[in-house]
Amino acid sequence: MVEISSVIAASAGKTLIEKIFKQVANRSTSIDKILSEDFNIRGRDMIIECPESLQKYSLTFESKKKFLLPNKKRIRLGPVRRVNIRPIQSLKPIFNAITFLDDGFEINLDCLEPGETYILDLEYIPHPACLSSDIAFFTS
Repeated sequence: MVEISSVIAASAGKTLIEKIFKQVANRSTSIDKILSEDFNIRGRDMIIECPESLQKYSLTFESKKKFLLPNKKRIRLGPVRRVNIRPIQSLKPIFNAITFLDDGFEINLDCLEPGETYILDLEYIPHPACLSSDIAFFTS
């Protein structure tokens, strides 16, 4: 009986983990689509810390053009825990380039120079179920 319950628990854990990974992958793909309209995406990096319940996503991108009008790029894919944008040459954060929204954030495009390469670092909380000790068990 112990073996059957272990198999059932592992299967349930696997199903939930697959849902969480799908949510995380969909969010990352959506961010890429939104940003690719105005930027050339050069690289990506994602880390999922399940016991801490964090999705860390970094993009390296280059601005395609100079924005003539005051312009903002809104990314509304759920609340973010942390957002940071910095040019790759200095690595100093551009604090006035990011505005937090209830359901995401926006990038002030006036703060970015055409042809410059930037790093955008994001931290999301992927799924409330990750906070459960049962899920931490399956993902550890």
